[in-house]
Amino acid sequence: MGRLFRNPSRTMTSIIMLWVFLGAAVYWQIQRLDEKRIATNRAAYARHPNNKFIPPSQIPKINPGAWPPPAGKTVEMAQDLTAANYLIVFDGSFSMNESRCSGSLTKLQVAKSAVKKFISALGPGANVGLVGFGGSPSGKNRNYEHPLVSGDRTGINNLLDGVRGLGNTPLSRSVFRGFEMLEAQARRQGGYGQYHMVIVTDGISTDGDPSIMTRNIVERSAIKIHTIGFCINDRHGLNVPGYTRYSTASDPGALEAGLRGVLSENDSFDPGVYIKQ
Repeated sequence: MGRLFRNPSRTMTSIIMLWVFLGAAVYWQIQRLDEKRIATNRAAYARHPNNKFIPPSQIPKINPGAWPPPAGKTVEMAQDLTAANYLIVFDGSFSMNESRCSGSLTKLQVAKSAVKKFISALGPGANVGLVGFGGSPSGKNRNYEHPLVSGDRTGINNLLDGVRGLGNTPLSRSVFRGFEMLEAQARRQGGYGQYHMVIVTDGISTDGDPSIMTRNIVERSAIKIHTIGFCINDRHGLNVPGYTRYSTASDPGALEAGLRGVLSENDSFDPGVYIKQ
């Protein structure tokens, strides 16, 4: 021991190695606890009706024929028939509480901020709506939504603020609900305008493969589907080449860039908003 302390450089090296070893041990333990907590949560919510697996034979079918279906006498036509429409599918699942790929914040906090910036960059004439899943503002594991609106988007932002990370990832049901909302708006606009479904998620669907449904939607409607996979790779059921626009985001900046790519297709996009905020 005496010899060790008589050699300062060797002593410092030993201390550094000890700290590295201790840091690795603590990190490994934290990861184990995190994985255990996630597994426990998934098991607890797997029985929830929102997360029931949808067999391929039971995946909702998109009716063939003219799109959208005729409005009928009971449908009130929209004032702006050429408006652009953006339906956001927002992932509020339990895994969004993790801080991987999001610096000192959670993925949920980063996603909320990015989506709000996405919404504010749209012109006031664009319609924006939201379908979310996971931890609703009521604190329960269920789907929640906000209708498509133009102008003041305070209601959507308030809904996002209240989302808590909870439950699994029922993407198939959420995508179909988004389709229903966009189709209803298309009927009010007589089929004119733009229709975008924008999905922000950090996980694989827990209620069946959504790829069949997205193919049906794209083939039989004017809806464009954009997915940003946050902290996941491109091996995802919503990455369907030729049908969907899929991008990955490994940090907050990449998530904002993915959403900015969606906005650039709209004439009402205000790039200055991303500089000012």
